[in-house]
Amino acid sequence: MPDLDNGSVTGSDVSSLGSASLAPLADTLGDCVSAGCATSTDLTADAVALWLGLHGLAHQRSATVAFPWPPDIAERIITTLAHLDDA
Repeated sequence: MPDLDNGSVTGSDVSSLGSASLAPLADTLGDCVSAGCATSTDLTADAVALWLGLHGLAHQRSATVAFPWPPDIAERIITTLAHLDDA
């Protein structure tokens, strides 16, 4: 694990970057909740889960191109992790 205390990037830098990057996603999830399209009760945690899920999918799709991916796999991940109503 990197030693943030002895490098040029601090823990505060990492936290700020992460918050700034995830804010639009959390805001969008909040809009979905307000519109009655999602049931998230923790926008920050769900934004992180969605980011990680899609990051993992992107990595796996690039690493295992020949795998028979379901055509709707991204939608399944997004719907589940964002707590979207699938109706």
